[in-house]
Amino acid sequence: DASTISGRRLGTAYEQELEEKLNSALSSKAELRDLNGRLVAKFLLLQSALQKLEKEKSFDYTYDYINQLNDVNTKLRSRITSERTLAQEALFSNKITILSLKSKISQLEFKLVHFIPHPSFFDSDTEITDEQEDSNTITEITDEQEDSKLPDW
Repeated sequence: DASTISGRRLGTAYEQELEEKLNSALSSKAELRDLNGRLVAKFLLLQSALQKLEKEKSFDYTYDYINQLNDVNTKLRSRITSERTLAQEALFSNKITILSLKSKISQLEFKLVHFIPHPSFFDSDTEITDEQEDSNTITEITDEQEDSKLPDW
């Protein structure tokens, strides 16, 4: 009985020691669980902040890309506007040239109709006749020059 009593005493002391160790382990486990919870919460917070930064970075990239597209669009509109202006100026210049040429043609047609001495001026028979008359005139002039030679002295 003494051994049982002493065993119980030992067992009780041993049980108390085990109970203290178990309580210490449970306390450490609770602290670890609490620390793990805080670490997970901090990790989730950091992950959320990182996602926000990535979204902002993506937004900034998208914003920059949109600004670049707007700049290109503005430059293209400006270029198209200046090319349209040049084309309109060229078209206007061409219209002026065409109108000027039409006016000149009208003037020349008027002169052609009103200042031709003979209506058959462009007939081919008349041209041949005129050429024949010119050659006959030259022949007559040459003959007259031969007749009017001074005598040799």
